[in-house]
Amino acid sequence: MDLKLSKTFKIVLAIVCILLSILGFMLKLPRVFREHDRAMHAGFYFLAAGFFNVLFAGRSIWRHGIIFALLFGFSVAIEHAQEYSNTLLGRTIHGRYDPEDVKYNLKGLIYFSGVWLVWWIYQNFSKKTEPKPTIKEDSAYLTKEKAMLTSIHPKLPMRDKAVTQDYYTRFLGFEVVGDYPDYLMLEREGIEIHFFAFAALDPLENYGQVYIRVSHIDQLYKELLDKKTAIHPNGPLQEKPWGQKEFSLLDPDHNLLTFGESAS
Repeated sequence: MDLKLSKTFKIVLAIVCILLSILGFMLKLPRVFREHDRAMHAGFYFLAAGFFNVLFAGRSIWRHGIIFALLFGFSVAIEHAQEYSNTLLGRTIHGRYDPEDVKYNLKGLIYFSGVWLVWWIYQNFSKKTEPKPTIKEDSAYLTKEKAMLTSIHPKLPMRDKAVTQDYYTRFLGFEVVGDYPDYLMLEREGIEIHFFAFAALDPLENYGQVYIRVSHIDQLYKELLDKKTAIHPNGPLQEKPWGQKEFSLLDPDHNLLTFGESAS
C-alpha cells in the first residue's frame, strides 16, 4: 500500500492537495449540495485519510495514527478558519463554525480507520501459502529458489552382474532400470538399488547393508517365502524391541537387506 514515488514528490503532492482543500472549504457550496453537506464532510475525510495513508503510512500503524490526528486537527482548524474569514471580510463566504461538521469529519476518519485496520490485520496476520512447484513442473525451482533432496539410492558391490540381476528380479520382484558394463540399476515400487562391479569381493568380508521400509510386511514376507527366497537364519520376521517388525536376507554377495515396518 505504498506508491513507488519519491519522498519529495509525495510531499509536494500532499501540499498541493491541502491548499486545494483549503480553497474548496472556503468557498460556498452550491445550493444543490447543501442538504448533503454533512455526508460530504464524512466522505471527504474518508477519502483524504485513504489518500494520505497510501502516500505515507504503508503498514505502519503509528503513521496511520499521526495521519488521523493531523486530519482531525485540520478539520477543526478549517471550521474555525471559516468563522474567522466571515469576521475578517464582514460577510459569509462559506459558513460558520459548526460542531456537527466536525462530528461528521471525525466519523469519516473513524470509518476509514476501521477499513484500514481490517486491511492491516489481514496483511500482518493472514498466512500466505503459495504452492511450491514440483521438480517436474518447474526444474528452475531447484536452481533459483531452493535446493531439495528428492531420493536416495544405496550402492552395493556385486561380483557377477548376471547373478545379481537374476536374484533380485526372480526372488525379490525388482526390475532392471539401468544396465551398464560395470553397473546395474534395479527398482521396485520406487525403491532403487544400484550395484557396482567388484570382482575381487570376498562375500564373507562384505558389510554392505540396506534398510528398506515397507508396508504390509507380513504380505511381503509370505511373497518371498512362496518364491523360495532364503531368509537370513538370524533374521526371520519378528517384532524388535525398538518397535519395528523386521526380517532380513543376504543376497548372493552377502549384502544384508533388512525390511521393516512400524509395529504400532
